Amino acid sequence: MLAHITYAVSTIKEFVEFFEKADATIKSNDKDTFWRAAADIDAILKPDLWRQFYNNAIEKLQSDPLYNGGRDWQVYGFTLCEATNFSLTVRSTLQHNIGRNVVDGPTDDDLNIISTRAAPAVLSILSRQPREFVFYSIPPHVNLDVFDPDVPLQESRRQVIAPWQPIRIDGPHEFAEMTPDFQSDTCLLDFSMKPMISQRWEFDARSGFAAAAVLVSTETSTILSIIEEIKRAGYVSALPELLDLGNHPDFNIRWNALRCVAAFDTDAGHKMLVNLQDDPHPLIRNSVRQMLAGMQ
Repeated sequence: MLAHITYAVSTIKEFVEFFEKADATIKSNDKDTFWRAAADIDAILKPDLWRQFYNNAIEKLQSDPLYNGGRDWQVYGFTLCEATNFSLTVRSTLQHNIGRNVVDGPTDDDLNIISTRAAPAVLSILSRQPREFVFYSIPPHVNLDVFDPDVPLQESRRQVIAPWQPIRIDGPHEFAEMTPDFQSDTCLLDFSMKPMISQRWEFDARSGFAAAAVLVSTETSTILSIIEEIKRAGYVSALPELLDLGNHPDFNIRWNALRCVAAFDTDAGHKMLVNLQDDPHPLIRNSVRQMLAGMQ
């Protein structure tokens, strides 16, 4: 479902048609459908269309003194479209206010961090000059929902890419960074599928090994905060809802819901342990089986 199309392109036929077709094509966690939709992105990679977009965006700011950016202007850039299964944004590579910009080259400020993506994407340079990208990969057998600091970073290629060309990033196991020498103030289009995994990995560029895992879903972060508040407040009447979270698709939520239930009610906790002993995530499955074995 198309949740939002910015005012700045709502009257530009090429953008609207691209968004509507992408919305009808892309299915959750189905990379093939994303690439089918992405095949049409050349329809909006035209400088004249983007001049219309910029003019519309700026005119709104000038003509409406009460306009505060709404759902369009964000600290990381500008959201053109937000849908159930994809998003399209445009942003500057020098904007680091929120988290990591996953195609920005490493700097001293972020300790030479290289970040994976949580899903496939198509980027494009909307500035005038070519830029060099370094492409990295993680072996496809690696489960990115299971953080492993021993997995090494693998550089697959370097490529200088001209403006207005689609740049395919076959995430989550492929990702790219702009090289520091080319990291001037660049405007990037980012057409991304919604996350296929619960976290992205951050690699230390110096050592080449994974340094941390970062949640990518604001929904997950919100639910985890709610679970923590329920536990802190001793809100035992929330047990039915916590038990339901044992079926949530995000393993972080299943695990934290289990811990909260076990803290509230021993019998309910044991029941949830039994239900999760065959959990698809190895962290939960192995931990639960160890706990059940210790109860025998």
